[in-house]
Amino acid sequence: SPCLDVPVEDNAVHVIKVEYLENGPLFSELKFYQRAAKQEHIKKWMKLKQLTFLGIPVFLGTGQVKHLGKSYRFMVMERLGEDLQTIFERKGRTFDKETVLQIGMQVLDVLEYIHENEYVHGDIKAANLLLGYKNPHK
Repeated sequence: SPCLDVPVEDNAVHVIKVEYLENGPLFSELKFYQRAAKQEHIKKWMKLKQLTFLGIPVFLGTGQVKHLGKSYRFMVMERLGEDLQTIFERKGRTFDKETVLQIGMQVLDVLEYIHENEYVHGDIKAANLLLGYKNPHK
């Protein structure tokens, strides 16, 4: 959209991550989604591990675009909710034991999946762990 100053609506169900074409972080993330995070691979792995949920967002597509003479790459994915750091700060820096164990198990499931697909996360922290937008309990 040429309307760069218009905020995203609160009911948006997808998000677009954008970076300059020369940058690298989004490129690395894109390669993971294109190679290892295809929905059919995730579903097969979940069935094998008897999981009903795996906390990897749904990847919808990617592309490149020029705007005002600069080249950008972008990635479209499902919208996620709040990050754990924000929630942690809002709640007064406390989670109950059950919540911590639930989060820990779900993080371990994701890490096992990405490691089995020959990737390493490299920046695990509360600000990078997001809850679901539609289902904030996941």
